[in-house]
Amino acid sequence: MEAKYTLQTTMIANSLLNILGIKSVAIRNKMTLKNNLTMLSV
Repeated sequence: MEAKYTLQTTMIANSLLNILGIKSVAIRNKMTLKNNLTMLSV
């Protein structure tokens, strides 16, 4: 019972980390894209 609960918590934590990771990558990509567009327009 205890081990099952811990595993579930770990899975949920990993999912949250993945979502946060994907979000930060998307934000970084958006920033890079913005920088590239700025460089191109100069």
